[in-house]
Amino acid sequence: MNRHFSQNLSWAAIALLMASLICLAAACPAAAEPPVVRKKPLVQQEPIYRIGPSDLLEIITWREEQLTRKDVLVRPDGRISLPLTDDIMAAGLTLMQLKYRITKALSHYLEAPQVYVVLTNPRHWEISVLGNVKSEGKFQMLKPTDVMQALAMAGGFNEWADKDEVFILRGIGPRQQRFLFEYSEVITGEKREQNIILKPGDIIVVP
Repeated sequence: MNRHFSQNLSWAAIALLMASLICLAAACPAAAEPPVVRKKPLVQQEPIYRIGPSDLLEIITWREEQLTRKDVLVRPDGRISLPLTDDIMAAGLTLMQLKYRITKALSHYLEAPQVYVVLTNPRHWEISVLGNVKSEGKFQMLKPTDVMQALAMAGGFNEWADKDEVFILRGIGPRQQRFLFEYSEVITGEKREQNIILKPGDIIVVP
C-alpha cells in the first residue's frame, strides 16, 4: 500500500471519530448536567385543638335523643359525665379522640352507636388582660396569640399605663412563672423574644 495513502486513511479515520463524538455531544446536551430537583415548600399546619377544663361540648348520639346532651361541661379534673358511661377523661384529647372513647363506652349498650362531639364554647382557651388597658377582661384565643395581639384585643393601653413594666403570669401556686414585657423595647425589635406566644390561663398585667 502506498505510504501517502495510508497516512491519508489514518487522518480520515481520526476526523470521522471526532465528528462522531461532536454529534453525540450535541445530541445529548443534558447528560453533562445533573437534573435539577426542586423541593416542595413546607406547608405549616395549624395546631390541633385539644379539649381542656371549662370547655362546653355538645355530645350527639344519633337516633338516641335520651343520650344526647348539650352544654356538657369539662370539669376541673378534665372529665365529663354522660348517661350509661362512667366519667370519661376529655381534657387533652382532640374532638375525634373523645368521639372514639364515647363510642367505645356506648358500644357495650348500643349496637354500632354513632356519636358526634361538637365544641360549643372553648372557654378553657382563655387569657386575661388586667390593669391599665382600655377593655380589661377575659379573651378567647381562637388561634395562636402573642402578647402584642392580646393587648390589641384589650383595646391597647390607656394613658396611665406603664408600658415597660408589663408582665405575664403563667400557672398557679409556687410554680407560677412571671415574664417581663417591655413594650418600647419589643416595638423597636430589640427584645422581640419577650413577645411570647400565650398559653391558656395566662394573665397579662399592665401596671
